[in-house]
Amino acid sequence: MKSKIKATIGSIIFILAAFLYAHIAKTTAIYDKEVDTSEYGNTGALIETEVCQEFVCQENSLDAIRIKCTLNGNPQNTFLLYTLEDLDENKVVAEGRVDAGDAKITRMFEFRFDTVENTAGKHYRFNVWPEGASENGALGFAFERKVEENTNMLLNDEDIEGTLILKMVTDRFDLETFVVVLIFGVYIVFFFNFLYKLFRQ
Repeated sequence: MKSKIKATIGSIIFILAAFLYAHIAKTTAIYDKEVDTSEYGNTGALIETEVCQEFVCQENSLDAIRIKCTLNGNPQNTFLLYTLEDLDENKVVAEGRVDAGDAKITRMFEFRFDTVENTAGKHYRFNVWPEGASENGALGFAFERKVEENTNMLLNDEDIEGTLILKMVTDRFDLETFVVVLIFGVYIVFFFNFLYKLFRQ
């Protein structure tokens, strides 16, 4: 009886842990992930350049934007200002300022903002421009050399034949992650139970 109670409590704790673990930063790319990274273009050092990328959001909310960046020198004392525009309602729904010195060449640079709700199916434009950038220190952005559906990329209001290597970020519960964790947990339990019975004989 006690073993059943322990098993039930253990199962409840594991399910709750899996539920919490499944609350992730879900990313959705607007670019083609199948394109080889060696074929990416580069905006070059953003010194007096505004970069704009239009896209359609697929999730019900939006918490951040991530863009693959390139380093040009040492971008200390350089900042990136950004806004997120709702093109359907013609208004700015998020804005911010980040330290470009935090950029890492092996990671995508994250632009976080307060959660924007009711975003599914709506058209947005993400705008980024530098503050304090120079030839000795600036960031650039990578892009694929084709225009994806429902996107438009601009450099200083000039259309670019490309799409930023950009991901939309939504902090939410992910059912797929939850199910995978549960299956993995059940597998581990049965595996160790099998080993216990095997060596007990």
